[in-house]
Amino acid sequence: MSALALRLPEQLMIESNQLAKQLNMSRTAFIRMAIEDEIKKIKHRLQKEEMLAAFQQLKTTKSYQKLSEELDDEVFEINDKGGKWWK
Repeated sequence: MSALALRLPEQLMIESNQLAKQLNMSRTAFIRMAIEDEIKKIKHRLQKEEMLAAFQQLKTTKSYQKLSEELDDEVFEINDKGGKWWK
């Protein structure tokens, strides 16, 4: 494992110490856990952004537009027959 020197604002140091104690863990373990959690959150956010960009790009393709129109027609046809497909 690698070592890391880290300077934290005083309030962040106090809060991290308090929470580490409440969780019965060392401050080092708590900070490691916090960094791991933040990395997961950032990766998840970036994946969502990539997926959104891919869907936005997909919307511009002719095949997607055709399929979307066909699906819309089918949904409206079900609705016109009195079906409440969403319930």
